[in-house]
Amino acid sequence: MHSEDGTVTGAASRVREPSPRLEGEDLLEVMEVRVAVEVFCVEKLVVDRRPVTSALEGLLADQRALAEEGALERFIDCDRRFHSVIVSAAGNRLLEDLYGSMRDHQLRMGVKAVLDDPQRVEQVLVEHEQIVDAIARADVSDAREATLSHLYATLAILHGEWEVA
Repeated sequence: MHSEDGTVTGAASRVREPSPRLEGEDLLEVMEVRVAVEVFCVEKLVVDRRPVTSALEGLLADQRALAEEGALERFIDCDRRFHSVIVSAAGNRLLEDLYGSMRDHQLRMGVKAVLDDPQRVEQVLVEHEQIVDAIARADVSDAREATLSHLYATLAILHGEWEVA
C-alpha cells in the first residue's frame, strides 16, 4: 500500500494486535476465519488423502487423558494442536501462518467455552471423534459437516444460539 508520503508499506502493517477481550464482533471474526480455513483444509486433506489420521487419533487420546485429569488449559492447548494438524496437513503454508496467528484467540475461546459449559469437554471429544472418523473414511462431506458442527457448537456456547443457513 502507498502511504500519504509515497512510501510503500506491507500488509503486515495492517495487522491488528490481539485484543485482550474476545467477544461480539471479534469473536465472530475469529470464528469466520476458522470456519473458512478449517473447512477448506479438512476437505483438501481428505481429497488429497493426506496421512493425518494417526496424528489426530494420538491427540484425541491425549485430550481424553487431560479431560480425565481435569487439566482444562492443557486440554484446550491440545484442542488447538488437533485443529492445527488439520490445517498443516492441507499443505498450504499461508493458511497455516494465518491460522497460527490466531493461537491466543483460540486458547481464550476454548478456555471460555469449557468454563461456560461443563459438558463441553465431553462434547469436544465426541465431535473430534466424528471429524477423525470422517477423515479416516475419506468422506469429504462428513468431514466438512463434522467440522462445521464442531465449530458452530463452540460458537453457540460463546456467543449464544447460532443458526447455520
